[in-house]
Amino acid sequence: MTVDLGIWDKLTRIVIFLLFVAGLLAVAPPRILFDGPDSLVFRDFSTEYHRRFYERLRGRLRSAYRPAGTEHGWLVLTPIARAAR
Repeated sequence: MTVDLGIWDKLTRIVIFLLFVAGLLAVAPPRILFDGPDSLVFRDFSTEYHRRFYERLRGRLRSAYRPAGTEHGWLVLTPIARAAR
């Protein structure tokens, strides 16, 4: 019997990502900062892998956080309850 280690590697990455998101939501920070949309990180230095990772992360946080604007080049996410205040 052979085991496709590529599948295990992908599953491990998915589980680690989901645990990271769950941990972040459990800590519930008052603000989460992402590089802003005009950031040089996304324009010049980022890879497609990084873009997809941050899009997936923002997507997972969408149920609890929403954009509250940009400050000094950072996209600021705040908890939905706080953003309404």
